[in-house]
Amino acid sequence: MIYLYNIIKDVDLVYSLSDYKEENNMKKLLIFLTGILFTLLSCSGTDDRSSVQDSFEKSMNNLQSGNFIMKSSESQKKLFSEAYKKMTYKVIEVTKEDEKNILIKVQIRIPDLSGIDTETENAVREKRKKMGISESDKEVQEIIINSYHKKLLSADLKYNNKIITVKYIKKGNEWYLAPDDTELWNMLRLGTEVSLKMDF
Repeated sequence: MIYLYNIIKDVDLVYSLSDYKEENNMKKLLIFLTGILFTLLSCSGTDDRSSVQDSFEKSMNNLQSGNFIMKSSESQKKLFSEAYKKMTYKVIEVTKEDEKNILIKVQIRIPDLSGIDTETENAVREKRKKMGISESDKEVQEIIINSYHKKLLSADLKYNNKIITVKYIKKGNEWYLAPDDTELWNMLRLGTEVSLKMDF
């Protein structure tokens, strides 16, 4: 009887230890899952900000590497490609205003080709007119682009160094550069009056 009692006692002890281990594992699992849930909840906004920042930086890197589509002449695209290679930028801060708007505060340093404007264009037209040379608007535009290119390669090239705020908006599940974000587009025009139409 004593022997049987000891067996039963040992069996009870084994089951008790098994229950204890199972209960302990369940507690650990609950703590682990609670930690994951807390992390996901606290980082839900961070994921959007990171995603938008990655998208913005990819677009800027595409410009720097010349990997963009520009609806213009080859000479104009070449000009802007060379200028964007000289561009630098630094993201300072990414702020989520609400569920539909994210702002990127960024410092951009980019070549400034201002100075060759409509007055220069008019001067070119007048000079060619006096020489008795007729030209199309496309030909005049090419002359202006060449002037911009010379300035881009000059030793005294100036830069526009400015901190701007770039706005992204959410449509559905995707984030897009706000169409009315004029600050960024003004800098990408390099100080020229060229109308930019590009995908990057």
